[in-house]
Order: sequence, then C-alpha cells, then structure tokens
Amino acid sequence: MMLLPLDTIRRWGNYCSDAVLDPKTRYFEKEGLEGLIGYRTEEGINVVYGDPVAPQNTQGALAEAFENYSDHSGQGVIYICTSPEFSEWMAERLGYKKLEFGEEIFFDPKKDPQKETGDRASLLRRKVRRAEKYGVSFNELTFNDLERRQELESLADAWLKGRAGLQVHISHVHLFDNVEGKRWFWAKQNEKAVGVGVANRLESKNGWLMNHLMMHPDAPNGTTELLVTSMLKILEEDGADYVTVGSVPRESLGEIKNLPPVAKWLAQRGYKLASRYLNLSAKKKYWEKFSPESKGTFLLFDNNSLSTRNLKALFKALNIKSTDLFN
Repeated sequence: MMLLPLDTIRRWGNYCSDAVLDPKTRYFEKEGLEGLIGYRTEEGINVVYGDPVAPQNTQGALAEAFENYSDHSGQGVIYICTSPEFSEWMAERLGYKKLEFGEEIFFDPKKDPQKETGDRASLLRRKVRRAEKYGVSFNELTFNDLERRQELESLADAWLKGRAGLQVHISHVHLFDNVEGKRWFWAKQNEKAVGVGVANRLESKNGWLMNHLMMHPDAPNGTTELLVTSMLKILEEDGADYVTVGSVPRESLGEIKNLPPVAKWLAQRGYKLASRYLNLSAKKKYWEKFSPESKGTFLLFDNNSLSTRNLKALFKALNIKSTDLFN
C-alpha cells in the first residue's frame, strides 16, 4: 500500500524532511518502489533535497528512475545535502560530480553536552546558567493551546523580519503545518515566550530533526542554549537515540570527485570566496559548544558542467536571491 507523503517522510526522512515537506516541493514516485524523491525545479534543473526518502535498498533504484525521468524531460539534476554513502553510490554508479560542502551536526542525546569537559562545555554551562538567572524556563507546547500558538507564530514572524544580510536555508518556517510527528518547545520569561524550537520525528533512525530555533529580540543571552539542552534531555528521556540539527557549511570544500582539475580548482576558489562573503562557518562554530558528532554532506551534479545556470538553480533552491549575486 502506497503511504501518504507525510507518512513516508516521517518514516524514512532525514534532516532534509522539512524541505521535502515545504509546499513548493514536488514528489517523484515510481510504481513498485517504496519511497519518494522531493525536488523543486529551478532554472530548468530538478534540485533534490537530501537522499531519496526511502529504505536504503530502494534509494538507488529511485535515483536511477528519477535520472531517466529528468533526462526525458530535458532537465538537469542537482542533489543538495546528501549522505556520504548515497553520494559515493551516485558518483560511482551514475557518474555524478560530488563535492563535500558541509557537515551534518547530530547528537547522541544520552550524552549530556553540559557534562563534557573543556572550554566549550564550560561556555555552554555559563550560558545556560545566565538564562536561568534571568528567569527563563523550558516548556513543551500542547497543540490545542491556541493562544500560545498564536504567540509563538508572532515570535517567529518577528524573528524572520529581524534577520539581516544574506540568508541561506533549504526550508521555510511553517510552525504548525504537518503536525503529525511534530513537537514544539518554547522558552518563557515572566509568562512571555522568548524562544521556540521544533522537533520532527525521524522514525527509521529512532530520532528527531531539531530545527526552527527562533528567539525573541529581548530574550536573555543563553536562551537558545537552554532551549537546545532542554530539548535534548526530554527527547532522550522519551527514548530517542539520535537528534540532528541538519547540515552546516564547511569553511572550504572537502572531498571532490569526478571534476576535471580546472573545474575542481574553480570550485574550491569560488567556494572559499562565498564562504568568506557569507560567513558560512558561523553556524558550525555556534554548534561546537554542544560537543556534537558530525559527518560530511555533499552536493551532487549530473553530467552537465558547473554552469552559471546550475549555480543559479542552486542559489534559488537555497533561497539565496540570485539578483544579489548576479547583477
């Protein structure tokens, strides 16, 4: 029996689940194969978010079917944020160009980051204590609490409007869409919401995607750290083995495969310039205080060259305004 997209994504999804559930995302399915591929078409390129949302033993067949579909439609293919295993398979089997651009940041929630040793853990403890000193506490939202939901939506709107500079993200904020398999947590001070975070169920990993961590402009320093450590604790108490916050960019490209030497050099130079311009390493530096684990995340390009068209499609899929970069 074919599962509904939400059921499939909750069952087989990964840290790209929120992007795959975005209203702008389309689904590719193949009769006889369990799972789906979530993608958007930008600049005539089908841009896929993450590995195929499927059992590991059908991911390759789905990817080959999607490759044929895209080829017959005259569209190229780019994958964003793929795992090391799937990326290597695509590079070896289908000849995709493979670029290690980021790292998935994830946690074993049974390991309390505040109990780690070293300067980073010490900084984390100080930040949490500071938030507690100013009366910040942690709560889980009951979905039926309409008044509090409205308050958190207002907080999210204020946070989104307050962001400055270029933003790079694969999903938009839809706090209370696709509620099955979703939990909401919030921080309060004097009965006022000062922070919110969301957890999305990842059944195949017995874990959760933690995302949309948003703070009120007046939230005390350390509110985010209190919210994250509290979420890890409650998810561990509920039996989770794994919590991911998704992919963050590297400061420079890592492994590169199937690119000619000149294209490889251009990719490395271009990425370094983008990293410096967009301050791409900031997110990784933020998460270091939580003592996470990590593994590589990749961009995959089909047999087309790294053309301006492909790069424009990539920027649009990452919600970077191309007009800011191609004037």
